[in-house]
Amino acid sequence: MRKLIVILAAVLLTATAANAQMSVSGGWQANQLIRTNVASDGYRTYNYAWANGAYAGVSSLGSFGIPGLWYSYSIFWNYSTSTEQDMLLIMDDQHYEAAKKGSVITDEHYLSVPAAAGYNLPLASWLSLGFSAGAEVDYCLSSKSYSSWPGIDGVNNWNVDHFGAGTNYNGYRRFDLALLGGVNLIFAGRIKLEGGISYGLLDRSEGEGHLHRFAVHAGIAYIFK
Repeated sequence: MRKLIVILAAVLLTATAANAQMSVSGGWQANQLIRTNVASDGYRTYNYAWANGAYAGVSSLGSFGIPGLWYSYSIFWNYSTSTEQDMLLIMDDQHYEAAKKGSVITDEHYLSVPAAAGYNLPLASWLSLGFSAGAEVDYCLSSKSYSSWPGIDGVNNWNVDHFGAGTNYNGYRRFDLALLGGVNLIFAGRIKLEGGISYGLLDRSEGEGHLHRFAVHAGIAYIFK
């Protein structure tokens, strides 16, 4: 995996040198895993789990030779954390009442490689409004969950690496292919306020039901010239 990251970074830097323009960006992001279960009678149920976090990365920017039209490809690191309440329903024994209010915290790290094209609409000599669309490949670098709750003999702890040996997050897949869209404001050709959404096309679950990832983000970028 480290070799893949180095290769992607080298390709990006080479392209940036040719285009003589790059940007660095970072900000807030939130992911939502949408799980769909279908019963034998056809009845569908949906479960939603939100995870908040941050992202940071670099982008290579290029022009199609037509005023306002541009393209970009990037490498981003994404971090997210989520808390699910009332997960530790161990048993009805009165000694375990405290454990029933436990929670499970999940931390995930992703590598995202998006490619997009867009158009910048000039609003003033120092301000432009941009729109973009594209696709990205996502790879889950790490997914771990942990929890603690009071027990009879002290504090109980539970930890799991979802991609560790003998554990596969109930059939959770690392890879995803997502469609994305974005909007941004560019000030003086250097400072960019950006926001966007993405939706994973691949079913992330190898088990029953379907699991898709939906994400939103908002941040700031600096464009080098």
